[in-house]
Amino acid sequence: MSSSVDQSQAQAKAPAPPPPPPPLPPPLSKNKQTKTSKLFLKTRSAPPGWAYQSPNPPRYVDFFEPRTGPYFLYGTLMDPKMLTEILELHHEPTFRPANVVGYACKLWGQYPAVIDGEMDAPVSGVVYNVESVDHASKLAAYETKNYQTKPCIINYTDGKEPETDHGHLFMFAGNPSDLEHGVARSSRRRTEKERLQDLKKIEIYHDLENQIRTQAASGDYNLALFQLTTQILHLNPEYYTIWNIRRQCLISSVLAGSADRQTSNSQDQASDETSLQSELSFTMPLLIKFPKCYWIWKFRWWILLQAIRRLSLPAACAIWEAELGLTSKMLERDQRNFHAWGYRRSLVDKLESPELRGKSLAEDEFAYTTRMINLNLSNFSAWHNRSQLILRVLAERDADDATRAAFLVKELDMVREGLNVGPEDQSLWYYHQFLISQIVDDSNRHTIAPALTITERITYLKHEIEEIKELLEDYSDIKWIYQALLEYTLQLRRLEQHSPRDDSEASCSRAWVDKLVALDPMRKGRWDEFARDSITDDFSST
Repeated sequence: MSSSVDQSQAQAKAPAPPPPPPPLPPPLSKNKQTKTSKLFLKTRSAPPGWAYQSPNPPRYVDFFEPRTGPYFLYGTLMDPKMLTEILELHHEPTFRPANVVGYACKLWGQYPAVIDGEMDAPVSGVVYNVESVDHASKLAAYETKNYQTKPCIINYTDGKEPETDHGHLFMFAGNPSDLEHGVARSSRRRTEKERLQDLKKIEIYHDLENQIRTQAASGDYNLALFQLTTQILHLNPEYYTIWNIRRQCLISSVLAGSADRQTSNSQDQASDETSLQSELSFTMPLLIKFPKCYWIWKFRWWILLQAIRRLSLPAACAIWEAELGLTSKMLERDQRNFHAWGYRRSLVDKLESPELRGKSLAEDEFAYTTRMINLNLSNFSAWHNRSQLILRVLAERDADDATRAAFLVKELDMVREGLNVGPEDQSLWYYHQFLISQIVDDSNRHTIAPALTITERITYLKHEIEEIKELLEDYSDIKWIYQALLEYTLQLRRLEQHSPRDDSEASCSRAWVDKLVALDPMRKGRWDEFARDSITDDFSST
Protein backbone atom coordinates (compact mmCIF):
# COMPACT_ATOMS: atom_id res chain seq x y z
CA MET A 1 0.00 0.00 0.00
CA SER A 2 2.82 2.33 0.82
CA SER A 3 4.30 1.70 -2.62
CA SER A 4 1.04 2.72 -4.28
CA VAL A 5 1.00 5.90 -2.16
CA ASP A 6 4.59 6.70 -3.14
CA GLN A 7 3.74 6.07 -6.77
CA SER A 8 0.75 8.41 -6.59
CA GLN A 9 2.88 11.10 -4.92
CA ALA A 10 5.56 10.77 -7.59
CA GLN A 11 2.94 11.14 -10.25
CA ALA A 12 1.63 14.25 -8.48
CA LYS A 13 5.14 15.78 -8.42
CA ALA A 14 5.90 14.95 -12.09
CA PRO A 15 5.75 18.02 -14.42
CA ALA A 16 2.76 18.39 -16.69
CA PRO A 17 3.35 17.27 -20.31
CA PRO A 18 3.82 20.05 -22.91
CA PRO A 19 0.77 21.14 -24.91
CA PRO A 20 0.26 19.54 -28.33
CA PRO A 21 1.87 21.33 -31.31
CA PRO A 22 -0.31 23.73 -33.30
CA PRO A 23 -2.00 22.34 -36.39
CA LEU A 24 -0.23 22.54 -39.73
CA PRO A 25 -1.16 25.43 -42.01
CA PRO A 26 -3.87 24.64 -44.54
CA PRO A 27 -2.69 23.36 -47.95
CA LEU A 28 -2.51 25.72 -50.91
CA SER A 29 -5.82 26.28 -52.53
CA LYS A 30 -6.71 23.84 -55.30
CA ASN A 31 -9.30 26.24 -56.65
CA LYS A 32 -8.99 26.19 -60.44
CA GLN A 33 -10.24 29.75 -60.59
CA THR A 34 -7.05 31.00 -58.88
CA LYS A 35 -4.84 32.58 -61.58
CA THR A 36 -1.06 32.78 -61.64
CA SER A 37 0.31 36.30 -62.12
CA LYS A 38 1.29 37.02 -65.75
CA LEU A 39 4.26 39.02 -64.49
CA PHE A 40 5.41 35.97 -62.52
CA LEU A 41 5.12 33.72 -65.59
CA LYS A 42 7.05 36.18 -67.78
CA THR A 43 9.78 36.61 -65.19
CA ARG A 44 10.14 32.83 -64.75
CA SER A 45 10.45 32.27 -68.48
CA ALA A 46 12.78 35.24 -69.20
CA PRO A 47 16.28 34.42 -70.51
CA PRO A 48 19.35 34.92 -68.28
CA GLY A 49 20.61 38.51 -68.07
CA TRP A 50 17.23 39.97 -69.03
CA ALA A 51 17.39 42.62 -66.25
CA TYR A 52 18.95 46.00 -67.18
CA GLN A 53 22.53 46.56 -66.06
CA SER A 54 24.16 49.96 -66.49
CA PRO A 55 27.31 49.90 -68.64
CA ASN A 56 28.80 52.44 -66.18
CA PRO A 57 27.71 51.36 -62.69
CA PRO A 58 27.87 54.21 -60.14
CA ARG A 59 30.86 54.24 -57.86
CA TYR A 60 30.52 53.75 -54.14
CA VAL A 61 29.37 57.00 -52.53
CA ASP A 62 31.16 58.04 -49.36
CA PHE A 63 28.78 60.39 -47.57
CA PHE A 64 31.62 61.63 -45.35
CA GLU A 65 33.81 62.57 -48.30
CA PRO A 66 34.05 66.36 -48.95
CA ARG A 67 31.80 67.41 -51.80
CA THR A 68 32.97 68.85 -55.09
CA GLY A 69 31.09 71.38 -57.21
CA PRO A 70 30.08 75.03 -56.66
CA TYR A 71 31.12 76.47 -53.29
CA PHE A 72 29.75 79.77 -52.00
CA LEU A 73 32.71 81.61 -50.46
CA TYR A 74 32.75 84.64 -48.17
CA GLY A 75 35.26 86.44 -45.99
CA THR A 76 38.95 85.70 -46.54
CA LEU A 77 38.23 82.99 -49.11
CA MET A 78 36.96 85.69 -51.49
CA ASP A 79 40.56 86.83 -51.92
CA PRO A 80 41.94 85.05 -55.04
CA LYS A 81 45.47 85.07 -53.61
CA MET A 82 44.30 83.42 -50.41
CA LEU A 83 42.40 80.70 -52.27
CA THR A 84 45.34 80.12 -54.62
CA GLU A 85 47.63 79.58 -51.63
CA ILE A 86 45.22 77.26 -49.80
CA LEU A 87 44.51 75.04 -52.82
CA GLU A 88 48.09 75.32 -54.19
CA LEU A 89 46.74 76.40 -57.58
CA HIS A 90 48.97 77.28 -60.53
CA HIS A 91 46.53 79.86 -61.85
CA GLU A 92 44.24 82.54 -60.42
CA PRO A 93 40.83 81.09 -59.53
CA THR A 94 37.72 82.18 -61.42
CA PHE A 95 34.88 83.58 -59.31
CA ARG A 96 31.25 84.42 -60.02
CA PRO A 97 29.51 87.01 -57.79
CA ALA A 98 26.51 85.52 -56.00
CA ASN A 99 24.43 85.51 -52.86
CA VAL A 100 22.59 83.02 -50.68
CA VAL A 101 19.26 83.81 -49.05
CA GLY A 102 18.07 82.89 -45.56
CA TYR A 103 21.38 83.42 -43.79
CA ALA A 104 23.14 86.05 -41.68
CA CYS A 105 26.83 86.91 -41.53
CA LYS A 106 28.31 87.81 -38.14
CA LEU A 107 31.82 87.95 -36.74
CA TRP A 108 33.72 85.26 -34.87
CA GLY A 109 36.53 87.46 -33.63
CA GLN A 110 37.84 88.95 -36.86
CA TYR A 111 36.47 86.17 -39.06
CA PRO A 112 33.06 86.22 -40.79
CA ALA A 113 30.67 83.44 -39.79
CA VAL A 114 27.50 82.55 -41.67
CA ILE A 115 24.56 81.31 -39.59
CA ASP A 116 20.85 80.81 -40.21
CA GLY A 117 19.06 84.14 -40.65
CA GLU A 118 15.78 85.67 -41.73
CA MET A 119 13.93 83.90 -44.55
CA ASP A 120 14.64 86.64 -47.10
CA ALA A 121 17.99 87.89 -45.75
CA PRO A 122 20.81 87.68 -48.34
CA VAL A 123 24.53 87.19 -47.76
CA SER A 124 26.81 88.26 -50.62
CA GLY A 125 29.95 86.48 -51.74
CA VAL A 126 31.47 84.63 -54.68
CA VAL A 127 31.24 81.12 -56.10
CA TYR A 128 34.20 78.92 -56.96
CA ASN A 129 33.83 75.51 -58.60
CA VAL A 130 35.77 72.95 -56.54
CA GLU A 131 36.86 70.26 -58.99
CA SER A 132 38.50 67.66 -56.75
CA VAL A 133 37.99 66.01 -53.38
CA ASP A 134 41.54 67.05 -52.50
CA HIS A 135 40.66 70.73 -52.96
CA ALA A 136 37.43 70.30 -50.98
CA SER A 137 39.43 68.69 -48.16
CA LYS A 138 41.91 71.57 -48.14
CA LEU A 139 39.08 74.10 -47.88
CA ALA A 140 37.52 72.17 -45.00
CA ALA A 141 40.88 71.99 -43.21
CA TYR A 142 41.35 75.74 -43.63
CA GLU A 143 37.91 76.46 -42.17
CA THR A 144 38.60 74.11 -39.19
CA LYS A 145 35.95 72.15 -37.29
CA ASN A 146 34.29 75.40 -36.24
CA TYR A 147 32.68 75.48 -39.68
CA GLN A 148 30.67 72.72 -41.36
CA THR A 149 29.86 72.22 -45.04
CA LYS A 150 26.13 72.60 -45.73
CA PRO A 151 24.12 72.44 -48.96
CA CYS A 152 22.67 75.71 -50.22
CA ILE A 153 20.95 77.31 -53.20
CA ILE A 154 23.21 79.83 -54.95
CA ASN A 155 21.83 82.90 -56.72
CA TYR A 156 24.30 84.35 -59.23
CA THR A 157 24.27 88.14 -59.57
CA ASP A 158 26.33 88.61 -62.75
CA GLY A 159 23.39 88.17 -65.15
CA LYS A 160 24.89 85.04 -66.72
CA GLU A 161 23.52 81.52 -67.01
CA PRO A 162 22.78 79.61 -64.91
CA GLU A 163 21.09 82.13 -62.62
CA THR A 164 20.76 79.63 -59.76
CA ASP A 165 22.58 76.47 -58.77
CA HIS A 166 22.86 73.94 -55.97
CA GLY A 167 26.11 74.15 -54.05
CA HIS A 168 27.73 74.20 -50.63
CA LEU A 169 28.89 76.78 -48.10
CA PHE A 170 30.72 76.75 -44.78
CA MET A 171 28.41 77.53 -41.85
CA PHE A 172 29.59 78.37 -38.34
CA ALA A 173 29.32 75.34 -36.03
CA GLY A 174 30.86 76.76 -32.84
CA ASN A 175 29.28 78.36 -29.78
CA PRO A 176 26.75 81.02 -30.93
CA SER A 177 27.55 83.13 -27.85
CA ASP A 178 31.07 83.65 -29.26
CA LEU A 179 29.69 85.57 -32.24
CA GLU A 180 29.71 89.36 -32.27
CA HIS A 181 26.84 91.47 -33.55
CA GLY A 182 28.84 93.16 -36.29
CA VAL A 183 28.26 92.10 -39.86
CA ALA A 184 31.41 91.32 -41.76
CA ARG A 185 32.26 93.60 -44.63
CA SER A 186 32.72 92.09 -48.04
CA SER A 187 36.28 92.02 -49.40
CA ARG A 188 35.20 91.22 -52.99
CA ARG A 189 36.72 93.43 -55.64
CA ARG A 190 34.18 95.59 -57.47
CA THR A 191 33.52 95.21 -61.15
CA GLU A 192 33.96 98.22 -63.42
CA LYS A 193 30.19 98.52 -63.73
CA GLU A 194 29.81 98.56 -59.95
CA ARG A 195 32.58 101.15 -59.63
CA LEU A 196 30.82 103.48 -62.08
CA GLN A 197 27.53 102.99 -60.25
CA ASP A 198 29.21 103.92 -56.97
CA LEU A 199 30.70 107.05 -58.53
CA LYS A 200 27.22 108.07 -59.68
CA LYS A 201 25.85 107.55 -56.17
CA ILE A 202 28.66 109.68 -54.72
CA GLU A 203 27.88 112.45 -57.20
CA ILE A 204 24.19 112.40 -56.23
CA TYR A 205 25.10 112.38 -52.55
CA HIS A 206 27.42 115.40 -52.82
CA ASP A 207 24.81 117.28 -54.85
CA LEU A 208 22.18 116.66 -52.14
CA GLU A 209 24.61 117.68 -49.42
CA ASN A 210 25.46 120.97 -51.19
CA GLN A 211 21.78 121.81 -51.70
CA ILE A 212 21.01 121.19 -48.03
CA ARG A 213 23.96 123.22 -46.77
CA THR A 214 23.09 126.17 -49.03
CA GLN A 215 19.42 126.23 -48.05
CA ALA A 216 20.06 125.66 -44.34
CA ALA A 217 22.57 128.53 -44.33
CA SER A 218 19.79 130.86 -45.52
CA GLY A 219 17.64 129.88 -42.52
CA ASP A 220 14.72 128.79 -44.71
CA TYR A 221 13.63 125.46 -43.24
CA ASN A 222 10.79 124.79 -45.67
CA LEU A 223 9.17 121.65 -47.04
CA ALA A 224 11.60 121.48 -49.97
CA LEU A 225 14.53 121.28 -47.55
CA PHE A 226 12.58 118.73 -45.53
CA GLN A 227 12.29 116.49 -48.62
CA LEU A 228 16.01 116.84 -49.30
CA THR A 229 16.79 115.56 -45.80
CA THR A 230 14.58 112.55 -46.51
CA GLN A 231 16.61 111.69 -49.59
CA ILE A 232 20.04 112.01 -48.00
CA LEU A 233 19.09 110.17 -44.80
CA HIS A 234 18.06 107.18 -46.88
CA LEU A 235 21.62 107.19 -48.19
CA ASN A 236 23.40 107.97 -44.93
CA PRO A 237 21.49 107.88 -41.61
CA GLU A 238 24.74 108.47 -39.68
CA TYR A 239 24.80 112.15 -40.78
CA TYR A 240 23.67 113.68 -37.47
CA THR A 241 23.72 117.28 -38.78
CA ILE A 242 20.99 116.34 -41.27
CA TRP A 243 18.84 114.99 -38.45
CA ASN A 244 19.15 118.37 -36.70
CA ILE A 245 18.13 120.18 -39.89
CA ARG A 246 15.14 117.84 -40.19
CA ARG A 247 14.08 118.78 -36.66
CA GLN A 248 14.19 122.45 -37.62
CA CYS A 249 12.08 121.75 -40.72
CA LEU A 250 9.50 119.89 -38.66
CA ILE A 251 9.20 122.74 -36.15
CA SER A 252 9.12 125.47 -38.81
CA SER A 253 7.07 123.95 -41.62
CA VAL A 254 5.39 120.68 -40.66
CA LEU A 255 4.13 120.75 -37.08
CA ALA A 256 1.53 123.22 -35.79
CA GLY A 257 2.72 126.52 -34.36
CA SER A 258 1.86 125.74 -30.74
CA ALA A 259 4.11 123.30 -28.93
CA ASP A 260 1.79 123.13 -25.89
CA ARG A 261 -1.10 120.69 -25.84
CA GLN A 262 -2.87 122.90 -23.31
CA THR A 263 -3.18 125.77 -25.79
CA SER A 264 -3.41 123.91 -29.13
CA ASN A 265 -6.80 123.00 -30.60
CA SER A 266 -7.97 119.50 -31.54
CA GLN A 267 -7.40 120.12 -35.26
CA ASP A 268 -3.76 121.05 -34.66
CA GLN A 269 -3.30 118.03 -32.41
CA ALA A 270 -4.74 115.69 -35.04
CA SER A 271 -2.44 117.18 -37.69
CA ASP A 272 0.59 116.89 -35.40
CA GLU A 273 -0.27 113.30 -34.53
CA THR A 274 -0.34 112.41 -38.22
CA SER A 275 3.01 114.14 -38.80
CA LEU A 276 4.68 112.50 -35.80
CA GLN A 277 3.40 109.06 -36.78
CA SER A 278 4.71 109.70 -40.29
CA GLU A 279 8.17 110.46 -38.89
CA LEU A 280 8.16 107.28 -36.84
CA SER A 281 7.19 105.36 -39.98
CA PHE A 282 9.95 107.10 -41.96
CA THR A 283 12.65 106.02 -39.51
CA MET A 284 11.39 102.43 -39.13
CA PRO A 285 13.05 100.98 -42.27
CA LEU A 286 16.24 102.85 -41.40
CA LEU A 287 16.19 101.40 -37.90
CA ILE A 288 15.74 97.87 -39.21
CA LYS A 289 18.66 98.32 -41.60
CA PHE A 290 20.86 100.24 -39.12
CA PRO A 291 19.75 98.99 -35.66
CA LYS A 292 22.81 100.47 -33.93
CA CYS A 293 22.74 103.96 -35.39
CA TYR A 294 22.57 106.34 -32.41
CA TRP A 295 21.05 109.19 -34.42
CA ILE A 296 17.99 107.21 -35.49
CA TRP A 297 17.26 106.25 -31.89
CA LYS A 298 17.80 109.84 -30.72
CA PHE A 299 15.53 111.24 -33.42
CA ARG A 300 12.75 108.81 -32.50
CA TRP A 301 13.13 109.86 -28.86
CA TRP A 302 12.76 113.50 -29.88
CA ILE A 303 9.59 112.64 -31.82
CA LEU A 304 8.18 110.91 -28.72
CA LEU A 305 8.92 113.99 -26.61
CA GLN A 306 7.06 116.10 -29.16
CA ALA A 307 4.08 113.78 -28.72
CA ILE A 308 4.02 114.54 -24.98
CA ARG A 309 4.19 118.30 -25.59
CA ARG A 310 1.73 118.53 -28.48
CA LEU A 311 -0.83 115.71 -28.20
CA SER A 312 -3.54 114.78 -25.75
CA LEU A 313 -2.53 112.45 -22.93
CA PRO A 314 -4.32 109.36 -24.38
CA ALA A 315 -2.78 109.95 -27.82
CA ALA A 316 0.71 110.46 -26.38
CA CYS A 317 0.41 107.35 -24.19
CA ALA A 318 -0.66 105.29 -27.20
CA ILE A 319 2.41 106.39 -29.17
CA TRP A 320 4.77 105.67 -26.28
CA GLU A 321 3.24 102.26 -25.59
CA ALA A 322 3.49 101.39 -29.28
CA GLU A 323 7.17 102.34 -29.13
CA LEU A 324 7.64 99.98 -26.19
CA GLY A 325 6.10 97.24 -28.31
CA LEU A 326 8.52 98.15 -31.09
CA THR A 327 11.52 97.54 -28.83
CA SER A 328 10.11 94.09 -28.04
CA LYS A 329 10.06 93.31 -31.77
CA MET A 330 13.56 94.74 -32.23
CA LEU A 331 14.85 92.58 -29.39
CA GLU A 332 13.24 89.52 -30.95
CA ARG A 333 15.41 90.16 -34.02
CA ASP A 334 18.56 90.89 -32.00
CA GLN A 335 18.10 89.83 -28.39
CA ARG A 336 21.33 91.45 -27.16
CA ASN A 337 21.14 94.84 -28.93
CA PHE A 338 22.20 97.13 -26.09
CA HIS A 339 20.90 100.19 -27.97
CA ALA A 340 17.39 98.73 -27.90
CA TRP A 341 17.75 97.69 -24.24
CA GLY A 342 18.89 101.16 -23.19
CA TYR A 343 16.12 102.75 -25.24
CA ARG A 344 13.59 100.42 -23.62
CA ARG A 345 14.71 101.43 -20.12
CA SER A 346 14.27 105.11 -21.04
CA LEU A 347 10.81 104.39 -22.45
CA VAL A 348 9.75 102.59 -19.28
CA ASP A 349 11.05 105.41 -17.06
CA LYS A 350 9.04 107.96 -19.06
CA LEU A 351 5.90 105.82 -19.17
CA GLU A 352 6.06 105.46 -15.38
CA SER A 353 6.31 109.24 -14.93
CA PRO A 354 3.28 111.45 -14.14
CA GLU A 355 3.56 112.88 -17.67
CA LEU A 356 2.17 109.62 -19.05
CA ARG A 357 0.84 106.60 -17.16
CA GLY A 358 2.20 107.42 -13.73
CA LYS A 359 2.18 103.72 -12.84
CA SER A 360 5.02 101.30 -12.14
CA LEU A 361 5.99 98.79 -14.83
CA ALA A 362 8.56 96.99 -12.67
CA GLU A 363 6.63 93.71 -12.51
CA ASP A 364 5.99 93.69 -16.26
CA GLU A 365 9.62 94.43 -17.07
CA PHE A 366 10.86 91.82 -14.57
CA ALA A 367 8.67 89.21 -16.30
CA TYR A 368 10.03 90.43 -19.64
CA THR A 369 13.63 89.81 -18.51
CA THR A 370 12.63 86.27 -17.50
CA ARG A 371 11.20 85.62 -20.96
CA MET A 372 14.26 87.01 -22.73
CA ILE A 373 16.66 85.03 -20.52
CA ASN A 374 14.74 81.84 -21.24
CA LEU A 375 15.20 82.56 -24.95
CA ASN A 376 18.94 83.20 -24.59
CA LEU A 377 20.92 82.63 -21.40
CA SER A 378 23.75 84.72 -22.82
CA ASN A 379 21.68 87.93 -22.81
CA PHE A 380 23.81 90.21 -20.63
CA SER A 381 21.43 93.16 -21.03
CA ALA A 382 18.49 91.09 -19.78
CA TRP A 383 20.48 89.96 -16.72
CA HIS A 384 21.54 93.57 -16.09
CA ASN A 385 17.95 94.80 -16.35
CA ARG A 386 16.89 92.09 -13.95
CA SER A 387 19.46 93.16 -11.36
CA GLN A 388 18.19 96.74 -11.60
CA LEU A 389 14.54 95.71 -11.10
CA ILE A 390 14.79 93.22 -8.24
CA LEU A 391 14.79 95.66 -5.32
CA ARG A 392 11.91 97.64 -6.83
CA VAL A 393 9.87 94.49 -7.35
CA LEU A 394 10.43 93.31 -3.76
CA ALA A 395 9.56 96.75 -2.39
CA GLU A 396 6.36 96.97 -4.44
CA ARG A 397 5.38 93.47 -3.29
CA ASP A 398 5.98 94.59 0.29
CA ALA A 399 7.98 91.38 0.73
CA ASP A 400 8.84 90.28 4.28
CA ASP A 401 12.18 88.75 5.31
CA ALA A 402 11.12 85.16 4.58
CA THR A 403 9.80 86.09 1.13
CA ARG A 404 13.01 87.95 0.35
CA ALA A 405 15.17 84.99 1.39
CA ALA A 406 13.06 82.64 -0.75
CA PHE A 407 13.36 85.07 -3.67
CA LEU A 408 17.16 85.03 -3.33
CA VAL A 409 17.23 81.22 -3.34
CA LYS A 410 15.06 81.14 -6.46
CA GLU A 411 17.36 83.56 -8.30
CA LEU A 412 20.43 81.55 -7.28
CA ASP A 413 18.78 78.37 -8.56
CA MET A 414 17.91 80.08 -11.84
CA VAL A 415 21.42 81.30 -12.61
CA ARG A 416 22.96 78.04 -11.39
CA GLU A 417 20.88 76.10 -13.91
CA GLY A 418 22.37 78.32 -16.59
CA LEU A 419 25.91 77.79 -15.30
CA ASN A 420 25.43 74.02 -15.35
CA VAL A 421 24.96 74.12 -19.13
CA GLY A 422 26.98 77.19 -20.07
CA PRO A 423 29.76 77.92 -17.55
CA GLU A 424 31.78 79.67 -20.26
CA ASP A 425 29.13 82.43 -20.46
CA GLN A 426 30.47 85.55 -18.76
CA SER A 427 27.03 87.19 -18.44
CA LEU A 428 25.87 84.37 -16.15
CA TRP A 429 28.88 84.87 -13.89
CA TYR A 430 28.24 88.62 -13.69
CA TYR A 431 24.72 87.99 -12.46
CA HIS A 432 25.93 85.31 -10.05
CA GLN A 433 28.48 87.79 -8.67
CA PHE A 434 25.66 90.31 -8.23
CA LEU A 435 23.68 87.79 -6.17
CA ILE A 436 26.74 86.89 -4.08
CA SER A 437 27.27 90.59 -3.38
CA GLN A 438 23.72 90.64 -1.99
CA ILE A 439 24.72 87.85 0.40
CA VAL A 440 28.09 89.05 1.67
CA ASP A 441 27.18 92.74 2.11
CA ASP A 442 25.80 92.70 5.66
CA SER A 443 26.21 96.46 6.19
CA ASN A 444 23.77 97.59 3.46
CA ARG A 445 20.02 97.49 4.03
CA HIS A 446 19.39 97.92 0.30
CA THR A 447 19.93 94.28 -0.61
CA ILE A 448 17.64 91.41 -1.57
CA ALA A 449 17.66 89.83 1.90
CA PRO A 450 19.11 92.34 4.40
CA ALA A 451 17.86 90.39 7.46
CA LEU A 452 20.10 87.37 6.87
CA THR A 453 22.30 86.54 9.86
CA ILE A 454 26.05 86.06 9.50
CA THR A 455 25.56 82.32 9.97
CA GLU A 456 22.98 82.24 7.17
CA ARG A 457 25.22 84.26 4.88
CA ILE A 458 28.11 81.87 5.51
CA THR A 459 25.83 78.88 4.81
CA TYR A 460 24.64 80.37 1.53
CA LEU A 461 28.18 81.16 0.41
CA LYS A 462 29.54 77.72 1.32
CA HIS A 463 26.74 76.09 -0.64
CA GLU A 464 27.49 78.16 -3.74
CA ILE A 465 31.22 77.36 -3.49
CA GLU A 466 30.48 73.62 -3.34
CA GLU A 467 28.13 73.88 -6.31
CA ILE A 468 30.83 75.65 -8.33
CA LYS A 469 33.43 73.03 -7.38
CA GLU A 470 31.18 70.40 -8.96
CA LEU A 471 31.42 72.24 -12.27
CA LEU A 472 35.14 71.39 -12.39
CA GLU A 473 34.26 67.73 -12.90
CA ASP A 474 32.94 68.51 -16.39
CA TYR A 475 34.53 71.88 -17.18
CA SER A 476 38.14 71.98 -16.06
CA ASP A 477 39.39 74.57 -18.57
CA ILE A 478 37.05 77.52 -17.97
CA LYS A 479 38.71 80.38 -16.12
CA TRP A 480 35.47 81.86 -14.77
CA ILE A 481 35.04 78.85 -12.49
CA TYR A 482 38.46 79.25 -10.88
CA GLN A 483 38.06 83.01 -10.60
CA ALA A 484 34.70 82.59 -8.86
CA LEU A 485 36.13 80.00 -6.46
CA LEU A 486 38.96 82.33 -5.48
CA GLU A 487 36.72 85.39 -5.09
CA TYR A 488 34.02 83.58 -3.13
CA THR A 489 36.52 81.77 -0.90
CA LEU A 490 38.05 85.13 -0.08
CA GLN A 491 34.59 86.53 0.72
CA LEU A 492 33.89 83.51 2.92
CA ARG A 493 37.08 84.06 4.89
CA ARG A 494 36.13 87.68 5.42
CA LEU A 495 32.74 86.64 6.77
CA GLU A 496 34.30 84.00 9.01
CA GLN A 497 37.24 86.28 9.88
CA HIS A 498 39.96 83.68 9.68
CA SER A 499 43.01 82.73 7.65
CA PRO A 500 43.09 79.43 5.74
CA ARG A 501 42.11 76.63 8.12
CA ASP A 502 44.82 74.21 7.02
CA ASP A 503 47.37 73.50 4.37
CA SER A 504 44.78 71.80 2.13
CA GLU A 505 42.72 74.99 1.84
CA ALA A 506 45.81 77.02 0.96
CA SER A 507 46.92 74.40 -1.57
CA CYS A 508 43.48 74.51 -3.24
CA SER A 509 43.74 78.27 -3.62
CA ARG A 510 47.25 77.95 -5.00
CA ALA A 511 46.11 75.29 -7.49
CA TRP A 512 43.25 77.51 -8.66
CA VAL A 513 45.65 80.41 -9.16
CA ASP A 514 48.07 78.21 -11.11
CA LYS A 515 45.22 77.09 -13.34
CA LEU A 516 44.16 80.71 -13.93
CA VAL A 517 47.71 81.66 -14.88
CA ALA A 518 47.78 78.79 -17.37
CA LEU A 519 44.38 79.67 -18.86
CA ASP A 520 44.85 83.45 -18.84
CA PRO A 521 48.58 84.29 -18.71
CA MET A 522 47.96 87.91 -19.79
CA ARG A 523 46.55 88.62 -16.31
CA LYS A 524 49.21 86.76 -14.35
CA GLY A 525 49.81 89.75 -12.06
CA ARG A 526 46.16 89.85 -11.12
CA TRP A 527 46.07 86.14 -10.35
CA ASP A 528 49.24 86.42 -8.26
CA GLU A 529 47.52 89.14 -6.25
CA PHE A 530 44.59 86.78 -5.76
CA ALA A 531 47.06 84.21 -4.47
CA ARG A 532 48.51 86.64 -1.93
CA ASP A 533 45.04 87.67 -0.74
CA SER A 534 43.63 84.17 -0.51
CA ILE A 535 46.67 82.54 1.09
CA THR A 536 48.47 85.10 3.23
CA ASP A 537 45.87 87.68 4.33
CA ASP A 538 44.72 87.47 7.94
CA PHE A 539 41.14 88.58 8.57
CA SER A 540 40.99 87.64 12.22
CA SER A 541 41.48 91.24 13.35
CA THR A 542 39.10 92.88 10.83
